[in-house]
Amino acid sequence: MNGAEAPIVLGDTRQLTVRVDVDERDFAKVVVGASARVTARAFGDREFQGHVRELGRRMGRKNLRTDDPTERNDTKILEVVIALDTFDGLVVGQRVSAMIDVA
Repeated sequence: MNGAEAPIVLGDTRQLTVRVDVDERDFAKVVVGASARVTARAFGDREFQGHVRELGRRMGRKNLRTDDPTERNDTKILEVVIALDTFDGLVVGQRVSAMIDVA
């Protein structure tokens, strides 16, 4: 190889996705192709556009809990995958919030 090492690719970051937990009360409103907006605290009010690429196939346990005393912890969630159209500046593993447009 002429003394040059071949690069090692550990992950393809040309397309980023976001995994979102959708409450069991709301998941029936979400459809593949729906528009979505993602925000990250590091970027203030800046929004990153995307669309729903995939819906989970089974309900799961709630992963994120807050200190809100009115929060229901016994609900189930469905994982939804959002493909980001714009993501300049976001990094893999960064925590974000998402809003999915529903009919």
